Amino acid sequence: HNELNLNGIKRLLTSKYTLLKEIRILHKSNVVIRYIPTYLSVSPLEIALSIAGKKAYLSHLSALYMHGLTDLNPTEIYINEEQSPKPINKKNAVLTQEKVDKAFAKPVRTTSNKATFIHNNVSYSVTILNGKNTNYLGVTSLENSKTSSRVRVSSIERSLIEATVRPNYSGGVKQVLESFERAENLISILKLTRLMDRFSYIYPYGQSLLFYAKFAGYSVEKLTNISKISPDKHINFYLDHQIINPKLEEESKVFYPGDLDY
Repeated sequence: HNELNLNGIKRLLTSKYTLLKEIRILHKSNVVIRYIPTYLSVSPLEIALSIAGKKAYLSHLSALYMHGLTDLNPTEIYINEEQSPKPINKKNAVLTQEKVDKAFAKPVRTTSNKATFIHNNVSYSVTILNGKNTNYLGVTSLENSKTSSRVRVSSIERSLIEATVRPNYSGGVKQVLESFERAENLISILKLTRLMDRFSYIYPYGQSLLFYAKFAGYSVEKLTNISKISPDKHINFYLDHQIINPKLEEESKVFYPGDLDY
């Protein structure tokens, strides 16, 4: 009867009846163990989400993948668990060209909050982001063939904004452009502009959105509405940090990599 304690039941279900499979997740220097049912095709995305709190959601490249905006195989998984609200640093809020040039000449900052696990003989890496507090605005739940259950994920509009702000977590600039191309008939420009309005970014990411939408061939009406997000365009902005061979796109006032074909 010893087998009826919790560990015994787990052993029974994993070894004897193989109803559960043990997944060992290395997170920082800890090993976290998850038991997943073998009779469901549990996705690595769901395993990744189990590391963080209930409000965590799939973001960046993982959200683009959930919405069908990328074909990149998501062995790199991105989840976001928002920070608590923080006061705005008023001094940082005043942008000058010199400040922007300096910031984007440096390498992009990346998080060290990562985890790894193996599932069905494939190794997965999870990046756990603590994005700024937005009260989970534009986070939705989605059920499709990519997961065995409904999961929390950035909406299609929010995932494009996340990709614009952090292309390094979204497959890179070329991938972000491809995602904009695929999203043209799926997104609401009104939702996109409302989210941008609520997020109140210090940097003029609206200019980058305009760049991507223009390169992706969006209609004049859509471009007109997107250009209202950052109307003054007094700063020449950057699609990414440390761009190689930068070229300036005149309408959006954004520097982009010279090898971005269009």
